[in-house]
Amino acid sequence: MEEQVKKETNKKKGAWKIIEKILDWVVGIFVVFIAAIEIISLATSRSNYGVPSFFGLQISVVATDSMAYDASGKEVYPVGDGLIIKKPSFSSLAIGDDITFYGYYNDIGGTVTVHRIIAKETDASSSKTYFVCQGTNSYKHSTILNQVQKVYETESDSTYFTSYKNKTGNDKYGLDNKEVTAYGVYMGKVASSSKALGGFYTAMKQPWAVILMIFIPCLIIAGTSIADIIKLKKTPDEELEKEYGDQSKKKDNPDDPLAGLSEEEKKKLKQEMVEKMLKDQQEKGGK
Repeated sequence: MEEQVKKETNKKKGAWKIIEKILDWVVGIFVVFIAAIEIISLATSRSNYGVPSFFGLQISVVATDSMAYDASGKEVYPVGDGLIIKKPSFSSLAIGDDITFYGYYNDIGGTVTVHRIIAKETDASSSKTYFVCQGTNSYKHSTILNQVQKVYETESDSTYFTSYKNKTGNDKYGLDNKEVTAYGVYMGKVASSSKALGGFYTAMKQPWAVILMIFIPCLIIAGTSIADIIKLKKTPDEELEKEYGDQSKKKDNPDDPLAGLSEEEKKKLKQEMVEKMLKDQQEKGGK
């Protein structure tokens, strides 16, 4: 009975050790993952107007309500939504696509904007193609119908922008006399949106969130390590010698089937082998 209880106890100890190792690995990988995300975010956002990029995908959060609804009142991208943005070629874009661009506005300077393409034009002076974009939220802001932005593939030489009335003489898309409020540089096309992503990403941008995400896992690892140390200190020396000394012998003599066994266990094993041999001889003699 006592032997059975001892075996069960050893099994539980072994299972708990495996769980501890798995937990340490999971927590360690999580900490490395969070740190990697922060490093990648910082490195890529510097060269992409403050928007981080992860393996070709950009993440941004809607800051204004210019795309919150469409003309009928249907929700599009409300404030706080997280956007996943890809970057197909500039030439592959089409009317109706929702794109992000870094817009230079006359009153607020440069800012990342998401608007819908309503026209494709060619600059008369430079022969460069550009897309005309506009917010969709005329449901709450009727004046938005008279405001458009011109988005180019690359940076313009100009660093400051002054709004003006569009006068192309070509009214194909009904753009003449609309106010051009900004010029922009193409960043990407909206692939999907998510409220949950927006909330998570906004929280992760807070300094306290990053500290907690790294500090708590480290605290768990430290706690389990301290618990192990306390446990070792409370364990009698003879038990430590038996457990770790036997394990050391087993490592030093991997080919020795008796390595790692105590002297008492070796004697017991030999006795069992002798008894088995005598029993086998008796059975053969009986035959």
